[in-house]
Amino acid sequence: MWIIHVLIAIVKGLSKGLDKNEVHPEISLSVQRATAHKDIPDIDVVKRQFGIKFNMLQKILDNHDIVAGPTAKTDPDKYAEATRTILYRLPHKKTSGEVSQLLSKEFMLWFGSNYWDKNKKLALDHEVYSFKSVNLFTHSMKHS
Repeated sequence: MWIIHVLIAIVKGLSKGLDKNEVHPEISLSVQRATAHKDIPDIDVVKRQFGIKFNMLQKILDNHDIVAGPTAKTDPDKYAEATRTILYRLPHKKTSGEVSQLLSKEFMLWFGSNYWDKNKKLALDHEVYSFKSVNLFTHSMKHS
């Protein structure tokens, strides 16, 4: 599935006048996401695995809506894929710092750099860590 995203990014890059030897930022992020998420199941599998917790986490991300662009209200799927990858890795994070690093990494992979308001990010870190502490057990399996 990730190959489709890479091909779409290539076409977009060429249509924007980039030389075929230049790397378009969307291509770079697509490749990085594909590499970082190669062990994470598709969204439907993660939704079944985590059940209502998927919806709960997506609602937290929607409510904080720290990423610039269309709001979560106008784009209800804005955080769906980020929810998938965050939720799959979240049970393996033990500290609030690890949760914050996970959120930073995943938001960078899905939305690029310089995407968030720092104060909103701190509030999101806190709420996701609280969600994790109440709803998810820490597993001994290792995921980055």
